[in-house]
Amino acid sequence: MHRLLPSACLPLLLLHLLRPSPGHAHDPPYVMDVFWEQNAEAQLLVWTNRGLIHRPSTGPSTLLCTEALRVPSGSAVQLLIAADGSWLFATQAGLLRTRDQGCTFSAVEPLAQTPVVAMVRDNAQAEHLVAIAGVHTYARYDSFDGGLTFEKQFAVASDAPFHALHVARGNPQWLYGTLERSSTDNSGAPDHLAVSRDGGQTFNLLPLPLLAREQGFRVLDILTLAPTTLLLATLDSTTARQHRLLLTEDGGQGFRELLQVQNLASARFGTGGDQLFVTGEQGLWHSRDGGSTFTQDPTALYMTYADLHGANLYGGGLWWGYTDERNGLGQQPLADLDQQPADEPSVALDFSTVTQQVSCPPSSPTGERCAAAFLDWQIEVLPAPATSAADPEPDAGANQDSGQATAQEAEGSATASRRHSKGCQTSRAPFTCEPWLAIALFAMTRMRRRPRG
Repeated sequence: MHRLLPSACLPLLLLHLLRPSPGHAHDPPYVMDVFWEQNAEAQLLVWTNRGLIHRPSTGPSTLLCTEALRVPSGSAVQLLIAADGSWLFATQAGLLRTRDQGCTFSAVEPLAQTPVVAMVRDNAQAEHLVAIAGVHTYARYDSFDGGLTFEKQFAVASDAPFHALHVARGNPQWLYGTLERSSTDNSGAPDHLAVSRDGGQTFNLLPLPLLAREQGFRVLDILTLAPTTLLLATLDSTTARQHRLLLTEDGGQGFRELLQVQNLASARFGTGGDQLFVTGEQGLWHSRDGGSTFTQDPTALYMTYADLHGANLYGGGLWWGYTDERNGLGQQPLADLDQQPADEPSVALDFSTVTQQVSCPPSSPTGERCAAAFLDWQIEVLPAPATSAADPEPDAGANQDSGQATAQEAEGSATASRRHSKGCQTSRAPFTCEPWLAIALFAMTRMRRRPRG
């Protein structure tokens, strides 16, 4: 006979089963970005579609759910660490500050309720932060004290709503914008790159060489050492999803096609601009000559992120032995990439080892908002716990005449159940998922899908 679920876990289980489910809340976790902060080298701050994973220099890794930031699952955010050690999150809900690594948040004036579409740290002056905020009209806000205070500088010129804005880290006077696709006149055409050389006070619109099947583009990366050099990806409107990777080295005056990638997810410059790393559904591409030639990693699939930091390449996706059931962030010395066979890489972060959420009081805003999200994480991401030796034995007489399965069949059934059952442990009372519970939870949650670029 199966044990009853501990009563302390029933409210969270009911919340998991009955609460409204966002469209991507149950997607398998994948890496969207890694925040390499100058004053946090000993930490690893990984932004995923399920929230922020913080791996400190010592101690266990923790998960901060997206609900704590009041943004939907899969939303992009920017994180910078202020001069006082607080964390600044630029989100569509505004600029938020936390001094306790996510338990409580305070809105940062004058950006308390204004969506922040871009935020960067000036690569030449660490105390200088730049934020662009607005919905249909935009303004530039600068901080000259490491993010402690922000001041409005001027309104950002815009004849049409921006779809996205990007500020060059190497020179914040250079801004690049993509325009909303809904605009019908030339000023709002989605095939034009908006370029500003004066911090956003004025923009020039430069046409992109889009094909008939392409409905727009997005800016992927701006070279820190040369703010006029950037990578862009076109948006294929057909089911083929063959996105083209474009390079401009003169601020948008001319473009060169480098690569076509199915469901292109990301592209980053390495140090100096000669190194390029491109990810997509079919894996990872690496160029050592500024994009003239590329080498594809034949073992990689469904890559969502790759970036060079120091002497190591970091990547997220089905890479270096990762599978659907075991994902995370891997790292590989850049010097080893061309070795055949390559040296065994190391794991920078394994999602299955993130067994704790941010340690907050249950009554805190984060404690309340993340309770159900972390239960989802435990059920859907963490491995199933080992069967306890103290579990009660089934009633031997109950199945004497019912065609009882052989021991081998029973073990096979239990193994199948464990493949769908994830670790069911709450912050209050750990418990083991019984097969009936695993089947019920698996049926109620969305089918797992690989991330698409």
